[in-house]
Amino acid sequence: MFCLAVREQVYGSRYQWIILGYPSLSTRWNEPTDCSMQEIIRVINGTLQTRNQSEYITEYIKQFSKLEKDYFDAYAYDTIWSLAYLYQSHLL
Repeated sequence: MFCLAVREQVYGSRYQWIILGYPSLSTRWNEPTDCSMQEIIRVINGTLQTRNQSEYITEYIKQFSKLEKDYFDAYAYDTIWSLAYLYQSHLL
């Protein structure tokens, strides 16, 4: 499909391709083609890609389980917004 997009020049800033699923797991990426890797990369640059929910959740947990949990973060966030509001209102 993307080889045809290269040949027909239907890619770039005026076009938006949406790839459903997670590309690395998809069989369509393993099909033989006569396009070069550079052509494929040029076409898929800027595409919207989706992952299914379980893949996203697994990745999210893997990334954020390493972080140290600090319960004061929420208070700091609220404090900054409160100070910004007071400053903008000329009360501070």
